[in-house]
Amino acid sequence: MRRETAVFAAIAAALLVPALMPAVMAEPSDITSRINGLIDRIFATIENITGHFAQRALDAGIFIARSVYLTLIILGVVLRYTGISSFGGKNMIVGGLVLALLSEIVAMGL
Repeated sequence: MRRETAVFAAIAAALLVPALMPAVMAEPSDITSRINGLIDRIFATIENITGHFAQRALDAGIFIARSVYLTLIILGVVLRYTGISSFGGKNMIVGGLVLALLSEIVAMGL
C-alpha cells in the first residue's frame, strides 16, 4: 500500500511542480488568474492522459478480438473438416464470424 501511495505522490509532484513554478513567481494581484490557469492545465493534462489510455485500451481490445476470431475460425475449420467434431467446428466457425463482424464494426466506428 505504501508503495502505491509513493508512486502516486511522485506522479502528482511531477505534474504539479512545473505548473506551480509560474504561480509562485507571480505578482500578488495576478495570483487568482495564475491559480485558475494552473487548475485548467492540471485538468487538461488529466483529460489528455485518460483519453490516451482509453484509446490504447480500445486498440488492445480490438487486437485481442481479431486474434480470437481468427483462432476460432481456424480451429473450427480444422475440427469440421477433419471429422473430429463437425458440430463443434461449425459452431466455432459461426461464433468466429459473428465476433469478426462485431469487432470490425466497432473498429470502423473508432
